[in-house]
Amino acid sequence: MIGQKKAREAAGIFINLIKEKNICKCLLLAGPSGSGKTAIAIAISKEISEDSIPFCIFNASQVYSCEVKKTEILTQYIRKSIGVNIKEIKEVFEGEVIKIEPFYDDTYEEKKVAYVYITLKTLKEQKKIKIHSSIYENIVKQKIQEKDIIYIESHSGIVKRVGKCSLYQNMFDIETDTFVDLPKGNVHKKKNIIQNVTLYDLDISNAQPKDDILNFLQNSKSKKTEITDKLRNEINKIVYKYVDQGIAQIVPGVLFIDEVHMLDIECFTYLNRTLESNLAPVVILATNRGICNIKGTNIISAHGIPVDLLDRIIIVKTMLYNMEEISQVLYIYR
Repeated sequence: MIGQKKAREAAGIFINLIKEKNICKCLLLAGPSGSGKTAIAIAISKEISEDSIPFCIFNASQVYSCEVKKTEILTQYIRKSIGVNIKEIKEVFEGEVIKIEPFYDDTYEEKKVAYVYITLKTLKEQKKIKIHSSIYENIVKQKIQEKDIIYIESHSGIVKRVGKCSLYQNMFDIETDTFVDLPKGNVHKKKNIIQNVTLYDLDISNAQPKDDILNFLQNSKSKKTEITDKLRNEINKIVYKYVDQGIAQIVPGVLFIDEVHMLDIECFTYLNRTLESNLAPVVILATNRGICNIKGTNIISAHGIPVDLLDRIIIVKTMLYNMEEISQVLYIYR
């Protein structure tokens, strides 16, 4: 990242507070438009955790809708920013891709894939399996090729590329790729699969509260109804139940709210209350305003944010880029 040295140093202090003390989960980036506030927010989300966590960008003006309450929209984005890692044991075909052989149906004028044979290899064995053409479409979309490590779920047919086989690490100059060891055991096996979803994903996948969270993931195409507080509470109870049993893990992510001065006093009150929760995501606010009225009131406050919320956040100032920094950016993207 170019420029904003002081802002980046302050962001580093904020990250350390979260990692070491788990305190001060709200940051305000204040500065003119085009000064890198969004880029700093994205960098913070990547530094907070080595693993991937939910990162949600939200413009404050989106809360003003004729169809949905303001606090409902805020709730949706907050729940989009809270991840749930769910462990499941599934039957899969796993191994290094040795060969992919599509067979075409010649009865049509246009060539169509009828079925595909794919050969997978582990340390123990090599196996050739026949898969449906729809699974082959997923393989093509993910650009899976020979020497890749993949697994295919037996029942759902979901294909997941894990990475490139580590045996060929010296053959590829791909810094961004992930190299993994050749799987052990049989090609067809039972495997612990971790599904990464958010609380919002679980909300929208349910028409009615159910007893098993695994059903939530399998009924995403069911008829949708309004997401009520009762439904959310039911989902929360089941998530907490599976957390206690070691089946699931809650992963708070990052919610980035741009143009935060557009929120009114009702939204700020709701946001302030949300930050008190232990499971609240890290909230990064951004604004280009200085001293101004809180929206919908005659109260004047810094950045258009109530004082009680300002007291609990770290404020980081960003500056406009100088000519030298602009030249460096243009050189990179030339």
